[in-house]
Amino acid sequence: MFAYEQQLYDTDYATFAPAGLPRIPPQPVGVGCPLLLHGHGSAAAIGVLLIHGYSASPAEMRPLAHFLHAQGLTVYVVRLRGHGTSPYDLQTRVWQDWYETVLRGYSCLQACSRLQFAGGMSTGGALALYLAAQGIGPLQGVFAVGAPLKLQRRWVRLAPVVQTVRDFVRDEPENREANYAYHPLQGVRQLLRFIESYQAMLPHVTLPVLLIQARGDPTVRPESAQHIYAHIQSPHKQLLWKDRNRHVIVSQHDADVHRDILTFLQHHSALVVPPPPP
Repeated sequence: MFAYEQQLYDTDYATFAPAGLPRIPPQPVGVGCPLLLHGHGSAAAIGVLLIHGYSASPAEMRPLAHFLHAQGLTVYVVRLRGHGTSPYDLQTRVWQDWYETVLRGYSCLQACSRLQFAGGMSTGGALALYLAAQGIGPLQGVFAVGAPLKLQRRWVRLAPVVQTVRDFVRDEPENREANYAYHPLQGVRQLLRFIESYQAMLPHVTLPVLLIQARGDPTVRPESAQHIYAHIQSPHKQLLWKDRNRHVIVSQHDADVHRDILTFLQHHSALVVPPPPP
């Protein structure tokens, strides 16, 4: 399954990277590669599916992936279809393509770990919540960092009524290496449709959930986290606030967020994994 995802990336990159040049450049080659890190020791039984955000790429999740892997966990960072290649690729996708990537990633993780968690940044966290709401597989829990319900940026909120005078919207991403600098309007519309769909499914989330939200998030309105917390039905849910003025808070500068996620994973693994004999 992992080899299939790598092949998909190579094919998508070769197909779409030449499109739009020089006005809309592609991602640097390799940025969009999925990443599978096999764990070690007793912690290798714990598998974590990491999902990047809209317009981003697996590179966004690599600092968290390497941190968790250093603790022995098995980690798989998926590449959502349309991402990590060229905005022209994203222009051809619907949100169901992103979710199908998550399902394939979860299936791959099940093959190389005994217990599975899912989580992500922004739309990636929302996709993890959507996966939990579907009740697919024996997930142990999910975490979502900066998951969107209400968005800050005016062009995103107006996307459904914008006519196709222009096919793309220019953006200034926080991480230029991991994110597209141009958003296809078709992609923005798919993002808004997905938000509507997963919001309706929140009451079906009953697994343990960790939500993390930056108070000064410039992309997602922070009250989104409160709304998600109020509507999920998990008896084990936690909302942590971070004093950050950034949206992406899973970078190498966010060690506290990494530790919070690790603590959540360890706690809910301990509920089902017996401790090793003395």
